[in-house]
Amino acid sequence: MKVFSDSDAKYVLGGVLLALLSFFTGEIQLVVIILSFTILILAWRRYDILLIFPPLFVLLDFVIKTAASGLGGWWDEALLLLLFAFLFLHQAKNKQRTFHLSSIAYPVLLFIFFGLLSTSLSSDVSLNQGIEGIRSVVQTFLFFLIFLNAPLSKKKNRALLLLVLLAGAITAVYGLYQYAVGVPNPPHWLDKDLEVGLSRAFSFLGSPNAFAAYGVLLLPLALAFMLRKPYRWLHQSIFAMLAILLAAGIFSSLTRAAWVALLPALMLFGILIKKTRLMLGLLLLLVVMASFSAPVRTRFLNLFSDQYQQKSEMGGRNYRWNLAWSIFDESPLFGRGPGSYGGAVAYRAQAFQGLYVDNYYLQILSNFGFLGFLAFLWILIEIIRNLLLAAKFSQERDKIIVYGVLCGVLAFLIHNVTENLIEVIPLAVVFWVLTGLACQLSYQERV
Repeated sequence: MKVFSDSDAKYVLGGVLLALLSFFTGEIQLVVIILSFTILILAWRRYDILLIFPPLFVLLDFVIKTAASGLGGWWDEALLLLLFAFLFLHQAKNKQRTFHLSSIAYPVLLFIFFGLLSTSLSSDVSLNQGIEGIRSVVQTFLFFLIFLNAPLSKKKNRALLLLVLLAGAITAVYGLYQYAVGVPNPPHWLDKDLEVGLSRAFSFLGSPNAFAAYGVLLLPLALAFMLRKPYRWLHQSIFAMLAILLAAGIFSSLTRAAWVALLPALMLFGILIKKTRLMLGLLLLLVVMASFSAPVRTRFLNLFSDQYQQKSEMGGRNYRWNLAWSIFDESPLFGRGPGSYGGAVAYRAQAFQGLYVDNYYLQILSNFGFLGFLAFLWILIEIIRNLLLAAKFSQERDKIIVYGVLCGVLAFLIHNVTENLIEVIPLAVVFWVLTGLACQLSYQERV
């Protein structure tokens, strides 16, 4: 099947040539516009062309924001609109009238309602700030709806999941390069008294914690593909290499919370796929490797030092968590207002001098109050329930893939106990893309 007709070929070729010419003359934004036009022509013929971009979101986000800063602020919204527009066009052409919303939509709508109510009752946030605070939590959920409803065969579905892993491996390789050459880090990433001389990789994500969370989200999926029965030893070796790269990337970030989150998730993965001994052996290997790594050992041992505890109480994590609890105590039902404390929106508004709370759940609790927090927990419960149902109704050979996504999602959610990661747009997009693809694998009518 042709991607585009012969009559369109000259326009596509012309667009590519103009884009190349613009690139070499320094007009980066014109490159993006011309390539976007070319992609639209291709997407008109084949909707699944557009679906390639969200799995590669981390890489594309870095390239676009680096090369075309003027376009970087809204390109993800433009991609979202295009995906929806072409999805509806595809459904109209095929006279398809069903659109799966999923049970996750109900708590999302309830969360938005409580968020708007919190904004209207708060004297600490403006309407724009409140809406931005709500949007930072739920907007990326739309990527889930797109991939849940996308016209994908099971083969294409698996191919997109592999594309997510490939992007993760490329990100890990770049992080390992940074670690090897000792790329300079901002002072606040390390304890200046206890961690002198250490370097943390951050890859394309701009933060070692976000880089580690990306690896945590994908590592169980890589192991799932490695252990999937229809694959031969050559394919299993390739997936094993991807898993090793992701694990090494997590090591290079020196992020303690990533390992604390990953270990129980991998143990659960072993239980679900009935390979507990294999996963236990892998976990022991990872622990031994970590114990022999001087930088990782230093980072973990510092947690128990008196100096670290004192700093944590004087503006560190303990101080920020206690501040979140005190804000919640002041307004327990509806919170201080979305975007009022502890996250990216509050940072842009310089609320509380732009402090991050370093616990996404405390951020939700202090910003949205108890009612908003309950709605948010319902969202997470529905995600897990939908993934369990997807595993139950998937073909036997795909169950392990869904379990891999489920355990990666759980590890990512555990990691958010010590970081604000769900609001990092590239991570949130990949999170919802994986969830949507895994849930769609349960559709029995798809071949």
